[in-house]
Amino acid sequence: MTSRSRRRAFAAVSLAVLCVVPVAITVYLARSFTPSPSLLGHTMPRLSARRLDGQLFVQDTTVEKKRVVVFFAPGCSHCRNELKNIDELFPKYKESIDLLGVSLDNSRSTQAMAAELQLKFPIVVADNEHLDDGYKVTILPAIFCFNEHRVLKKFYSGEHTLAMDERLLEEFISFSNAR
Repeated sequence: MTSRSRRRAFAAVSLAVLCVVPVAITVYLARSFTPSPSLLGHTMPRLSARRLDGQLFVQDTTVEKKRVVVFFAPGCSHCRNELKNIDELFPKYKESIDLLGVSLDNSRSTQAMAAELQLKFPIVVADNEHLDDGYKVTILPAIFCFNEHRVLKKFYSGEHTLAMDERLLEEFISFSNAR
């Protein structure tokens, strides 16, 4: 085999690897880290957290309103972009949904991020040691959508565009109203 043939063979193999590996990784991640469809239809797990002022967070169990719970990490750029989108959409949907941001980091970094982004919706800091396994947060940001009866109806993960987030919220509100 000549050196030119070897280079062509190497280039062909490299191209194949560059095309196949990202697809294989995407499929693996989609199957491994998205919540099981069996989580849909389950009741909202208990959330052990503290408000940004340090007080214990107590879930409101009296209001029968749709709930959107967004898990994030302050240092995650995808989370920050998602939070900005949701914050921009919040005034439009605040009558339809109860929104809560849940940081998986410490209160100092969460307070700094919330102040920097000037978020308009409530933010709490999760007690990671006592975070209910029902949330199964593996990819951030993670958005859990519960209907009025606290049943998980939709789950989204990863960063979306503002238009996509608006479509997802509209879909959730419509879906939840229809059932």
